[in-house]
Amino acid sequence: MKHNAAGFSTIEGLLLAIAAAIILSTGLYVHHVKQVSSIVLEQAGGGTKNATANKIFSTPSAAIKYSNAPADLQEAILSSAKVYDPNCVVNNVIVDFNGLPYDTPLSYNTAGFAQTAIGCRGGAEFLYAKQDNIWKEIERTQSGHSCDVLKQYKVPVDLLSPGNSVQCYASDHETALRYTGF
Repeated sequence: MKHNAAGFSTIEGLLLAIAAAIILSTGLYVHHVKQVSSIVLEQAGGGTKNATANKIFSTPSAAIKYSNAPADLQEAILSSAKVYDPNCVVNNVIVDFNGLPYDTPLSYNTAGFAQTAIGCRGGAEFLYAKQDNIWKEIERTQSGHSCDVLKQYKVPVDLLSPGNSVQCYASDHETALRYTGF
């Protein structure tokens, strides 16, 4: 049986090139994330040298269920559901379109922000902010968030999208803009 030493070298070279491409891509991605983070921290007034970033940047958002949310946030969401779509609330329980209890998912940030969808027949997206220890519905939308609201309350981007930006609408409610934080 003949061994093709040249063919083995080609495969090794190809594997080495793939490994180098992965390492290079990872390095470029890390560099990009570092640059974006520095810009966001500078805009927030935290700076990159003094590591005193805004509380919001040090508190990542997480996907949780309604039943795992703080009781006062559950009350705010239930209150919104009763007003927005009372047919979706039975005996103080949020239900789905079949009338069954629904543990709605939400995006939650311990710095005082939450987002969820409410409505058993289509619904809308609701945005909450905690101010003076009280959860407040700050926006209800079916078409997209208002840039003015996001900036006013300094809503963290990761609450709205796992990426580094989200689309929002200008005051005219027609012009789409990119929201990357405040």
